Amino acid sequence: MEPQHDSGRQGADLQSPLSVGAILRSQREARQMTIREVSQRIRIPVRYLTMLEANDYGAIADELYLLPFVRSYADFLGLDAAPLSARFLRAIAPLEKIAEPQAPPPAVDESRRGRWFTTAAVMLFVALALYLVGLK
Repeated sequence: MEPQHDSGRQGADLQSPLSVGAILRSQREARQMTIREVSQRIRIPVRYLTMLEANDYGAIADELYLLPFVRSYADFLGLDAAPLSARFLRAIAPLEKIAEPQAPPPAVDESRRGRWFTTAAVMLFVALALYLVGLK
């Protein structure tokens, strides 16, 4: 097996326990490129490449939006995009489960009472408005 620091075609790096961001960053650094240079070459904004390398997706609403960027970045670096994409999906899966909002239990009695009161108040307001308009 090749050593993990080898900078050739990177099958061995994808077997390591490193995060997606660490793999991408190490391969970019092995090519002595800046994030800005990569951004210009593959036309992905610097902020997304920075997010990927840092494994910090807090600034984006949906991490799946980054999946095509992972693939493009991996292809550009000469990595096999399929296993790296799978690793990315496994890494964000727990985040998606945590981020899913839980539906609150329905409050049947209170919601009916509240709707009835709101409807009655609106009807009273409309009747008063019509009455006042009719006085003019």
